[in-house]
Amino acid sequence: MKNTIQKILLFAAGCLAALAITAGLQVAIAGQVSSATYKTMGYKYADTHGYFQDSSDHWYQVSGDFARVAKESPTWTATFDDGDGEGLYTHSAAGLTTSTTLTNLAYFEDGLVLAYEPLATQTLDIDMDASSLDIGGDQTADDGYELFSGTMGATGRPFVVGVDEAFQTCVTFSVEDISGTDDLHFGFRNVDAARGGFDDYLDAAALGCTAADGTIDIETIDGNAATTTTDTTDTLADATSTTWCVLVSDTGVVTYTIDGVAPTTTAAFTLDTGAMMVPFFRFLQDTALTGEVDITSWETKYQ
Repeated sequence: MKNTIQKILLFAAGCLAALAITAGLQVAIAGQVSSATYKTMGYKYADTHGYFQDSSDHWYQVSGDFARVAKESPTWTATFDDGDGEGLYTHSAAGLTTSTTLTNLAYFEDGLVLAYEPLATQTLDIDMDASSLDIGGDQTADDGYELFSGTMGATGRPFVVGVDEAFQTCVTFSVEDISGTDDLHFGFRNVDAARGGFDDYLDAAALGCTAADGTIDIETIDGNAATTTTDTTDTLADATSTTWCVLVSDTGVVTYTIDGVAPTTTAAFTLDTGAMMVPFFRFLQDTALTGEVDITSWETKYQ
């Protein structure tokens, strides 16, 4: 019996010693990694040779040579191809016939959750077609919708310019009659509930159609200043699928692609460090009306 107790005590002492050594190793390694070079969002580290401790007492694994070996890159995406009337579940707090004071949530089979708000009033909800999400709504002049993520209970969180690594958002969509809108935008804007007008945002960088002829513009807003519009000289045709992407570097420099290439004419623009940005898509009906506004994919991710 005495020998058994001694063995137990020796084993316990060994365990405590091992824990002490491990704790000391963790503290020593933590001291070798500068928290100034560690971004708390977006990275993961491989291997189990050590740990990094930031100023908030959060521990992170690092590789043996303390090199960053992989970036965690969450991708928030949906393809809207579940079938007519399938794969979409919406939640509305008070119905659609209100202006931009109501946030609804759309849940998709892919796992993406988009917030959406009626612009002006709506009597028709967004709708899943056979291979697209139709947000055309009730086809009434000056009505529309805005969809966004990263806030208000939708998937993800805001990107912080200068803190996050480079990020981007892309959408593939078509408009049945492009002359039916002179207010269509896709890109990034500051964290906020949907505004009645694009110009009302504090910060934004977007591609858009702001004339009934389908001309694609770049529109930017910096610190609540007036909107700057640049004509790309590219155009969007009726019922034609197109993919627009807006990309933001880790220092806030914004670039754009239309169907995988840069616009014919572009514009230099940099978002301010610290700006909190979310992806969005919005449009308003013109007097001619759009018919269907079909989104076939949505993707937001780190570059």
